[in-house]
Amino acid sequence: MITVTGSLAFDHIMDFPGKFADHIMPDKIHQLNLSFLVNTLSKQRGGTAGNIAYNLALLKTPVSIVGAVGVDFLDYAKFLQSTGVDISQIKTIEKI
Repeated sequence: MITVTGSLAFDHIMDFPGKFADHIMPDKIHQLNLSFLVNTLSKQRGGTAGNIAYNLALLKTPVSIVGAVGVDFLDYAKFLQSTGVDISQIKTIEKI
């Protein structure tokens, strides 16, 4: 069995239709304070350990993850388990 360590995280992907450079004034770069309107925002499962373990599971390679997660990990955990990833060595941290 391969043991993977690393991050387990959610990636928040935003679709911004323009270029950031169009909104940044070069002479004010030391005072950068901007807001951007995005077209879409999606939440994806990610993190190095999650991505590597998932792909190893797709290749039918026995794999487990050692790591720590927050209380929002439950759905991600179910997903990983459904692909064959051993999550028994992942510790959930209840409070920060």
